[in-house]
Amino acid sequence: MQAAGILLVRPDGSMLLQLRDGHAPTDANRWGIPGGLVNPGEAPEDAARRELREETGLAIDTELTLFWSGITADRRLTAYVYCTATNANAEDIATNEGRAMQFVPADEVPSLDLAHNAAPVLRSFISSDQFRQLAPAALRRN
Repeated sequence: MQAAGILLVRPDGSMLLQLRDGHAPTDANRWGIPGGLVNPGEAPEDAARRELREETGLAIDTELTLFWSGITADRRLTAYVYCTATNANAEDIATNEGRAMQFVPADEVPSLDLAHNAAPVLRSFISSDQFRQLAPAALRRN
């Protein structure tokens, strides 16, 4: 099976993360990347866009960059994680799945109770060139 997700990054470096609810099949009540399973015949990038729209109400029409792909930490899925910049605000986000969807400052992400599969990807992303390119304002603060 395949899964796909999107890391939406605001210019200030905050990223949209999902707090999974208590009914999530894995990693209940932990923070992760918005996304989900790829449907049969669906391209991973299309699945990432669809899942984001379903979970948050946001339709992203900007170009996505593949940040990471591989076998998840629990070895159950092949995952594709894309990234892109956004100017969306909290008011633009609906929480259609999970307990919460919110923009989290990058420096706070490592201290969250992260989903098992999301943790290594998020930690790697925060120190990546892709993150630095998407979050110019965050770099000026440091």
